Amino acid sequence: MTRAIAPLPGPVQGLAALLSLVLFTAPGISQQPDTWPATASPATVRLEVKDGQSHFLLGDRIELELVFTNPGSDAYTLNTTEYGDLSEKVNITPSDGWLQWRGPSGHDYSMVTKLESKEIRIPVVLNDGFVFREPGHYEVSITTGRLQQGKPLASDNHYLQLTTNAVGLDLSERSAAEEAALVRTLTNEIDSLPMTHVQTRGPTPRPASHRSPAMPLSAPR
Repeated sequence: MTRAIAPLPGPVQGLAALLSLVLFTAPGISQQPDTWPATASPATVRLEVKDGQSHFLLGDRIELELVFTNPGSDAYTLNTTEYGDLSEKVNITPSDGWLQWRGPSGHDYSMVTKLESKEIRIPVVLNDGFVFREPGHYEVSITTGRLQQGKPLASDNHYLQLTTNAVGLDLSERSAAEEAALVRTLTNEIDSLPMTHVQTRGPTPRPASHRSPAMPLSAPR
């Protein structure tokens, strides 16, 4: 025999509904996955070859671009300073066929801007720190610390160390004529540099008008 359950009074029904809502939404009791509610997408950085050029001759200028974007709602700032040297850590494989003649530079100043969904590109010139000596295929990635999590000038901001994707570079040898042309170009550039004045050490001679008159060898009688 089945017994009918009497409906709860109106105030009790409301209390029961409220209790069930709390049980299924309270922290630690919720049955939703850990990713709920969905978090904002983080800022990203990728590496590209400039103008799509990936084939070079030995000695060519090789310029890459760091491309930063922030598709989400979290606050990020970006150091956009172009220092004029190689301020990023460059990773190259294989480990031979090239020479690193200068390491990453260090600077105590920067210009930062808010990073939003619009892409910001920062150039990286490999020649500022590397010379490719052998033809072949190379894979290059960049480890950068330019991205900062937080709003501009916030005291709790911290920089992120991010490593980009790798891009492929193909290096070929120059012909004898191309090599001679490169030497002439570099020679002309060196010859066009202004000459700098080098001052030798030691006291600077005083003008003749400021010199003391010569003393006689003997006092007049």
